[in-house]
Amino acid sequence: MMERPHPPCQTQLLADLRAGEAAAYEALYAQAYPAIARLVRQNRGQDDDAQDLFQEAMLVLHQKMARPNFQLAASLHTFLYAIARNLWLKKLRDETWITTDDAERLAALHDQQAWQTPEPAEPERETAVHTWLTHITDHCQQVLQSLYFQEQPMEELMHTMGWKNKHTASNQKYKCIQQIRKVAER
Repeated sequence: MMERPHPPCQTQLLADLRAGEAAAYEALYAQAYPAIARLVRQNRGQDDDAQDLFQEAMLVLHQKMARPNFQLAASLHTFLYAIARNLWLKKLRDETWITTDDAERLAALHDQQAWQTPEPAEPERETAVHTWLTHITDHCQQVLQSLYFQEQPMEELMHTMGWKNKHTASNQKYKCIQQIRKVAER
């Protein structure tokens, strides 16, 4: 997959972050921290939690940028927010504050909040997703295609697949998403 062209300011910001420029980190903080703090406050967290989460997300971003095959498929702000959201949801799940269903509702709620202009779908991104699907189990291919391409309701898929309850269905969906994430990270 080819790296998407970014506006010059994003390309320069990424280069400055890689070079360890303090001003670049400050600029990214100014762009991304307010949304991350809002996410934490709206989901059982305090300002101290938001600051810790931002630092954790920055560490993950730094580790990913160090990889030679790192490709940015969204703005740095969006990418950092996604990392922070995933870390916060994991923390909440680990502390049993929320269930997988709650995490999905939170993710859906975030997707509905237009805090950033959505980017148009790109053919090469769609091709990459279809390629990734060929590298996961047939079971997971069926689950993900049913949910995301055919937009089959979870309840209907639950009956089709013979799952006993929503919890099992959510866990199966999570496992399949994890499979495709592992393939995508290669």
